[in-house]
Amino acid sequence: MSKPGSLKASLQKKGRETAPAHPAAAATLAAAAGEPETRRLNVNVPADLYDQFRAKVDADGRSLTWVVNQWVREYVGSE
Repeated sequence: MSKPGSLKASLQKKGRETAPAHPAAAATLAAAAGEPETRRLNVNVPADLYDQFRAKVDADGRSLTWVVNQWVREYVGSE
């Protein structure tokens, strides 16, 4: 059980689980669940653009990850 007030407890309360600490463990869990292995993508954008993006994503009921994955799929498919 997580200590009340901890980040892990907060994430679990919101229905989110924390990711495994080691990338190999994450890959193993993803493979076992039938999900593709993932890679983290960090990008720098102007703060005001990020705020607009975040507001749009929230208004659409999407996640940042889902939208970026869609854009990447479209970009790769348009070559």
